[in-house]
Amino acid sequence: MDVSDTARDRRCREVIAHLLARYGWELLDREAFAQRTIAAAQANPAIDVAYLAFGVYNQALYNACSGNEGPFRWEQGYKEIFGMLCDRARRIYPDVWEDAVQSALEMICQRFERCIVPQAFFQFAWGHVQNAARSQRSYLRRRNHPSTLSLERSIGDDDITLFDSLTDPHADFETRILSDEQRAELHAILTAFTREHPRARNQLIAVRLKFLDDKDDETIGQILGVPVKRVHELRSLGLKKLRADPRLARLLGDADE
Repeated sequence: MDVSDTARDRRCREVIAHLLARYGWELLDREAFAQRTIAAAQANPAIDVAYLAFGVYNQALYNACSGNEGPFRWEQGYKEIFGMLCDRARRIYPDVWEDAVQSALEMICQRFERCIVPQAFFQFAWGHVQNAARSQRSYLRRRNHPSTLSLERSIGDDDITLFDSLTDPHADFETRILSDEQRAELHAILTAFTREHPRARNQLIAVRLKFLDDKDDETIGQILGVPVKRVHELRSLGLKKLRADPRLARLLGDADE
């Protein structure tokens, strides 16, 4: 085994340790997970290890949820996908996440055969959560007879729209585990962007503290001297600006999506 192989294997095991700690997965033991990920990395050296590892486990989730591995594995698979969906949905859809996830699980079971890429099983499942959340919100709007206030109306001094203040669209960041090289590049992009857009400094700090420094919103608010609601607003506006920057699109692969 040469130096590059050793570095690759070490990186695979580091990513796996992070994922297991993050999600508490149990369908694959650590060594089996490592060996499958290492094999995938050998076959696809140009693809990020974190992406490959997530795909490897998605395949295990898919196999378990298919029912072909027995009732115990089926139950464990759905328990894990439920936990993953809840973890993400409660942040993205805080008002309707519980109902959205429950509705999505029913659709996932009913339409399981429509998932044609097992390595993307979570994204297949998450699409059903998104659809369910939209339906739930539409129902709530009709039930509560909302006013005609435009979500595009600006509020505050930073031209933040009402839509931006209600949402914190960072799903693409949350689902992407950045390698050390990517984290360094993201830090460089944020530094350059801050120099280019000094008025957006607090917005970009809110992004950096969340995704590079792993700070929670209360801590970020203390650092910036603003309430948690304002942290959400700043980060939303910062992410909106960053998504329009080709450097970030290139880093996260958004340009190819």
